[in-house]
Amino acid sequence: MTQRTDKMHILVIDDDAEIRYSLSRVLSARQYQVIEAASGEEGIAKVKHGPPADLVFLDVRMGGMGGIEALQHIE
Repeated sequence: MTQRTDKMHILVIDDDAEIRYSLSRVLSARQYQVIEAASGEEGIAKVKHGPPADLVFLDVRMGGMGGIEALQHIE
């Protein structure tokens, strides 16, 4: 496996803490920079104010703002 010199930023948006933890652990072990958000609103804020995400894992069904609505704001 080759080493990355610049880490890809992956945003994980999910209201389930166990899912966020599991994805973050697996991706971090593979040298990705993982950013977590516990809601659609938080995910939108991280996209707008954080480092640009190369990839977003987005839960479609969340309490409050759902994934489809969050995606519309992220696009």
